[in-house]
Amino acid sequence: HGLQRNRGLEASIAGELTRGVSLLGGATLMRATIVKSDMEELRGKHAIGLLKAQVNLGAEWDTGVLPGLTLSGRAIHTTRAPANDINTLHVPAWTRFDVGARYATRVGGKALTLRLNVENLMNRNYYGVGAAGYLFVGSPRTVSLTASMDL
Repeated sequence: HGLQRNRGLEASIAGELTRGVSLLGGATLMRATIVKSDMEELRGKHAIGLLKAQVNLGAEWDTGVLPGLTLSGRAIHTTRAPANDINTLHVPAWTRFDVGARYATRVGGKALTLRLNVENLMNRNYYGVGAAGYLFVGSPRTVSLTASMDL
């Protein structure tokens, strides 16, 4: 039994920076403190699995070189996070970069969109921790190619 107090700030941005270049991003700062607990050693500790900060920034560029071609990129950074209740173990901070391309065209009068995405471009190893205290391994470099068509 206990009480956790969460205080923080979240901000986001979205919009077209210049013609054909769009940005989408955000930042979260969080202080999640155990303020009451039956276990004295937990009082004042940061809640397990909750990041103190996360920042992400993504961009899309409509290239103009080939009508319908859009390139994208995203960076995500998280601070270290407590991996146990008494904050003696932490999952390290990590940064991940993703890139992609989207091509929208028409085939037989139907809209067709092709997407190529690469998550974790640098193939960095990273770990996360859930609020329930379980650890997870971040995805390795993952390449996906998809197509969608309006029928």
